[in-house]
Amino acid sequence: MYFLQPLFLIGLVAVGIPIAIHLFDLRRYRKVYFSNVDRLVAVQAETKQRRRLRDWLILAARILAIVFLVLAFAQPMIPNSGGRQTAGGTAVSVYIDNSPSMERADTDGTLLEEAKKKAKEVAIGHGLEARFQLLTNEGAGHEYRWLGREDFLAAVDEVEICATTAKLGETARRQSDFLRKSRAKNLFAYEIGDFQQSACDWENFPDDSIPYTLIAMEGAEVENVYVDSVQLGAPAFYKGSYVTVNATLRNSGKEDLSEFPVKLFVGGRQRALATADIAGGGKATVEMSFQIEEDSAQQCWIEIDDYPVTFDDKLYFTINVAQEADLLVVSQHGENQALHRLFGNDATVRYHTSTPSAIDFSTLNEHSIIILDEVSEISTGLAETLGKYVEEGGTMVLIPAKDADVASHNNLLARLHAPLLEGWHNGKLKAVGASWDCDLYEQVFSDIPKDVEMPTVEGYYSLSRGTGTVSQEIIRLASGDAFLSQTPAGEGRFFLFSTPLRSEFTDFVGQSLFVPTLYNMALYSHVATAPFVWIGEERDIRLPLMDASEISHLKSIDGKIDVIPSLRKVGNHSAMGLHGELKEPGNYVLTCGENAVGLSFNLSREESEMSFLDSKAIKKAIKDYGLKHVEVVRNAKTSMEGYVKERCEGRSMARWLVLAALLMLLAEEALLRIKI
Repeated sequence: MYFLQPLFLIGLVAVGIPIAIHLFDLRRYRKVYFSNVDRLVAVQAETKQRRRLRDWLILAARILAIVFLVLAFAQPMIPNSGGRQTAGGTAVSVYIDNSPSMERADTDGTLLEEAKKKAKEVAIGHGLEARFQLLTNEGAGHEYRWLGREDFLAAVDEVEICATTAKLGETARRQSDFLRKSRAKNLFAYEIGDFQQSACDWENFPDDSIPYTLIAMEGAEVENVYVDSVQLGAPAFYKGSYVTVNATLRNSGKEDLSEFPVKLFVGGRQRALATADIAGGGKATVEMSFQIEEDSAQQCWIEIDDYPVTFDDKLYFTINVAQEADLLVVSQHGENQALHRLFGNDATVRYHTSTPSAIDFSTLNEHSIIILDEVSEISTGLAETLGKYVEEGGTMVLIPAKDADVASHNNLLARLHAPLLEGWHNGKLKAVGASWDCDLYEQVFSDIPKDVEMPTVEGYYSLSRGTGTVSQEIIRLASGDAFLSQTPAGEGRFFLFSTPLRSEFTDFVGQSLFVPTLYNMALYSHVATAPFVWIGEERDIRLPLMDASEISHLKSIDGKIDVIPSLRKVGNHSAMGLHGELKEPGNYVLTCGENAVGLSFNLSREESEMSFLDSKAIKKAIKDYGLKHVEVVRNAKTSMEGYVKERCEGRSMARWLVLAALLMLLAEEALLRIKI
C-alpha cells in the first residue's frame, strides 16, 4: 500500500483532541446526602462501570473517525498485480477492430461506435501526459506515429469500417514492436474488438512484459448466409464459349434454408437465377451458366440477399476472354503435317515454326506454347532455356523422335521433374484409359465418355518415374506406360508424349481425341488471371505480359477508385503487386499502355463466420496459452476511465475510509444517546 497524498498524514495529530477531552473531563459533581445509602452503593458501582465503558467506546469512535478521515485525504492505494506506474513517461497503444463484423448492432449503436467510445475512455484515463498510438486493421503508415491525447481523440472519431481483417496475435506483435521503440518507462496495450474466433490466433500472441488489456465488445447474435467462392468450368474461355459457374454458399446459422435464391450478373445484367437448399452450419453449390457474347473481359458477380450481414452477399469475379495463342513448333525433320493441319489456319492460334539451329532464345518468352517435335538432340543451352521458360509460366510439349538422344532429353526431363525416357519398344499396343477429369477435357465431354476410340501405337518409349517426379498420366497404354503425361513445373506445365505424332507410329493423329487434346494445350497456354483475389493478400497477382515501363492504373468499373500498383516482368508474364492500397471490393480494370486486363477483388470470408469469443472464453484462452501479462475486462460496459486509473495507480481505498469515518461518527452519536 502507498499514499498519493502522504502529507495529509500529518492530520493524525488531531487524534489528540478527543484524547484530551477524555482526560480532562470538566464536569462538576454535586454531593447529595441520604440517610441510608447501603442499597445505592451497588447501583453506583454498576453505573460507574457502564459510564466508563461508554466513555472509552466514544473515545475510540472519535479517534477512529479522525484516523479514517485523515487516511482518506491521504488517498491510500493498493497496487495491482503489475505494480505501480513509475516515473519516466507513459506510452499507450490502442487497437480498434474495424473489420466488417463490427457493423453488428449493439444496444447503443454499432459495435464500432461502442469500441471508439472505449478507446476515448482509455485515453482520458491515462491523462494528458501520455503518448498514444491508434492502430486499426488498415495498418497504414500514418498509424505508426505518436499522438497527443487530443489528436488521438480526433483520430478515433475518423475510424470507419474497412475491408481488411487482421489477426489478433499479429496486431499485438505490431503494438509490442512499436511500444518498445518508445523511451517511455510505462507501456500499455489495449485490444478493443468483437474477438471473432477466426481472428484469434492465440499461439502467435506475444508473451512479453507489456501489459495487454482485452476489451470484448459483445453484440447481438446473428445468423449469416454468404457466397464463399466460385469455380469456373475451364481454365480459359473464348468468344462463344459456354461458361459454367459453380457458386458455393455457406450457412453459418443453425436454421436450414430451402430454395434460397442465387443470382448471376454479367456486365451489370442478370444472366442466370438458381436456388439452393442449405443446411444449418453447412454449404451448398449451385451451378449456373451463360455464353460469352463479346471478346472483352466478362465482369461478373454472384449475389444473394441476406440481412443483416450484407458485406459478403456479393462475390465478384472476372473472366478474361483469351486472345490468340502464340505457338512455336520446333521440328528437325520437316514440318509435322498433323500439327500444321490443326493450327496452321486457325484464327485463335498464331502458328510459327523453326528448326533447333534457328531458334532465337531471346524471343522464346513471347510464345505461350512451344512444341518440340522429334528433335534428335537437345543441347545443354536449349535444355536450360526451355527449362527456365516452363518454370516461368510457359507451356511446353515434347514429342520424341524414334532415334532421340535419350541422355540429352533426360537432361531436360530431370530438370522439370518429368518421367525419364528409357528404351524404345517396337510392336503394336493400344491405349486402355484416360484421365477424363484433366482440364484438357473439361468442356469436351458432358459426361464421362465410355466409347471414345483410344489410340494405338506401333512403337513407344517406356518411361521411368524417378525421385521427385510429379507427373500425371493423361492417356495410359496397356503396358502401364503413359502415352501422354503432364507435369507441373514452376508456374508452367510440361506435356510428354511417348511416341512420335506421325501416322507410321500412331493412329492418334487421325482420331477425334487428337484435336481437343492438342488444341486445348494451346488454348490453355495463356497466362490465366485468377477469377478473383482476396483483398489483403500480399502475394503478386499473375497477369499476361504487359509493358512494365508504362504507368499502370487499376480502376473500378464505376471510375471512382484509381490505384497505381507496382508491375514487373517475370518470365513470360507480368506480376502486379498491391500493398494495402485497395480497400473496396468490386470489379476493376488494369490498364497499362494499350493493354487492359479485368480483375476482381473480394473481402475475406473469414469475417463471415459469426462465431465470437466472450470474456469467459477469452479468459480461458489466456490461461490455456499461459499469457501472464494479458487480462480481459469482464464487462464491456465498465467505464474504462476508472479501470485505467485503477490499473495504473492501483485500487483506491479512499471511499471505503470515508464510509468507515461516517460509521464511526454514527456510532459516537448512538453511544451519546444511550442513557446510563
